Amino acid sequence: MTTLEKTSIKDWHQSVQDLPYAGPSAKESLAKLNIASIKDLVFHFPNRYLDTSKVCNISDLRTNEVVTVVGEVKQIAKKMFGRGKGLVEIVITDKTGYISAIFFNQLYMASNFEKGDKVAFAGRAEHKYGALQINSPLYDKLNKSKPLNTMAILPFHSTTSGITTKKIRSLVKSAMEYVPEDEVLPEELINDLGLVGFSEAIHQIHFPDSSDKLQSARERLIFQEFFELQLAVLLKKKKIDDFSAKPLKSCTLIDKALAELDFELTGDQKKVLSEILNDIKLAKPMNRLLLGEVGSGKTVVAFLTSLTAIDEGHQAVIMAPTEILAQQHYKSLKPLTEKLGIDIAILSSSLSEKEKQTISEKISSGEAQLVIGTHSVIQDNIDFKSLAYVVVDEQHRFGVEQRKSLSEKGTRPHTLVMTATPIPRSLALTLYGDLDVSTIKELPSGKDFAQKVKTVVCGPNKREQAYEKIRRDVANGRQAYIVCPLVDQSDKIEAKAVEDEIKLLKDDVFPDLKVESIHGKLKANEKEKIMKAYADNQINVLVATSLIEVGIDIKNATVMLIENADRFGLAQLHQLRGRVGRGEHDGVCILFAALKTDDSIKRMKAIRELKDGFSLAEADLAIRGEGQIFGLKQAGLPDLKIASLTEHFDVLRIARENAKSLLSNDGDLSKLSLLRDTIYKKYYMLLQVSGG
Repeated sequence: MTTLEKTSIKDWHQSVQDLPYAGPSAKESLAKLNIASIKDLVFHFPNRYLDTSKVCNISDLRTNEVVTVVGEVKQIAKKMFGRGKGLVEIVITDKTGYISAIFFNQLYMASNFEKGDKVAFAGRAEHKYGALQINSPLYDKLNKSKPLNTMAILPFHSTTSGITTKKIRSLVKSAMEYVPEDEVLPEELINDLGLVGFSEAIHQIHFPDSSDKLQSARERLIFQEFFELQLAVLLKKKKIDDFSAKPLKSCTLIDKALAELDFELTGDQKKVLSEILNDIKLAKPMNRLLLGEVGSGKTVVAFLTSLTAIDEGHQAVIMAPTEILAQQHYKSLKPLTEKLGIDIAILSSSLSEKEKQTISEKISSGEAQLVIGTHSVIQDNIDFKSLAYVVVDEQHRFGVEQRKSLSEKGTRPHTLVMTATPIPRSLALTLYGDLDVSTIKELPSGKDFAQKVKTVVCGPNKREQAYEKIRRDVANGRQAYIVCPLVDQSDKIEAKAVEDEIKLLKDDVFPDLKVESIHGKLKANEKEKIMKAYADNQINVLVATSLIEVGIDIKNATVMLIENADRFGLAQLHQLRGRVGRGEHDGVCILFAALKTDDSIKRMKAIRELKDGFSLAEADLAIRGEGQIFGLKQAGLPDLKIASLTEHFDVLRIARENAKSLLSNDGDLSKLSLLRDTIYKKYYMLLQVSGG
């Protein structure tokens, strides 16, 4: 195959198999790394580097220093240890001395070299048996080609079975011919920020000439990734803002509701209430994210603001992620809606077909003014007469398509997205960059559950003591949760994990206590029946999956025992421990965890020491990384290739400000067609979801 020539931007969309020496086998292996095109390969950035740029005379070598030596092959020896194992020793000289390259269990290396070959070996030199040697060095044969694996700052790309990092390095070198010279970023922006050119950055990130040039390349590519991302989320926000919505201005019902409440709103609740009311009085759809700790009073704010829609003769809906939470919202709000003369309805899968039909008719006629529900609310056969306000509770449990479907039930309703999972600001700007963000950090008096819960991390030797704590609390009239991790997405496997645990607990551990289980395989009415029995203290110990993390309010529960706690995220653990200590008695959260990795040790230390959910969210992001905490793909976003939300938050902010500035002058990027095409192709899924 002939040497590739510099081509236009379209060509890097060709298959990697079009590169020299990239046959079907390499293509198959690269596919495991999600690399199909030459462009994919170009954006497969190195995850580490080794500086072998220092070329040294053999006589000047210092032990433990990584260097490259260049010399002529003088001797090739193969030494066998039996059963096909052995080593190959290649001795070279550069006329100042001799050094041996040792390759263990790579007997084929003997045929890779011939006496007289000019070679370069790179690695860490050491003295052994009175002689210099380098074990398993990187090498280049210099007779015919330029060095690729020595005499440079070497890139190491992540690899997979069937392909070596050396092979990937070689393919990436060929792919450099395909990198376009075209600039995606505006020239003025590149100059203002002092960024290197795109083509230069790509070359230097893979094959850096120096540490300084590598750093400049990283800065350019990190900025560009964040800049494109922020342009996408801001374009989405602009799309939504361009739609019209029903302005909601009346606060008569809110004033009546506030007079009926037996508590005073916190300062944060009042602030957020004001922010939302200012948004929804406009004729463009509000899209706001409300972050708040467990017990911070988000639902009250959501309910109060939904009253403006009802006041104006429209409808509002509050959508919960689980049947249990929907029922809880309904029961807590019904007494207040009765006092206000509001028709509230709940739509859930546990209803009979006849009941569903009756409620559907009430919704379509407008008789049902406030609707509480789960995903049932977004089914195609549910038609609202005049939906003006939507509350989506626990956003991260809904995919973008569900969020879009609910918004499409009305003519661009105002949308409030709530979550008790604290989201670091960097993630909020990324996942919900199209939403304005409100935060409730102040907790109502007596609602700071985390402060009333002692968290302990235990090994298996403390199990009997944990069970004894449960027995003591139950003897005093209180209740406990035992949580098993969701081992698999399959309901069958989930059910088995819980059922195995409950059999052990019922038969062997707590034979004298009332123990029940709740898991995803149960029907909605079965779950409701069990939760009612637990709420009525007819069940002493409830065994569950993390299903109970969201919103369950049982004030008598004081012990939360979590199995395999290292499998849960910190946000999940924080929410789970928020289920106990909600009444007059303090709670304890007992975590059984296998502390086998540094990450698990750090995370268990964080959950034990930090009581604030926002601090925990930042810690989880720093320890586990953004990809494992929130699925970017679920939010319509591709994974970040080089930028890190934790390490590069300052760059993210700069990128967002520059993206805002650019869109204020060129709202649809019509003057920058290449940038526009790049954004719409890369963020196609995100930009399709225009419902907000």
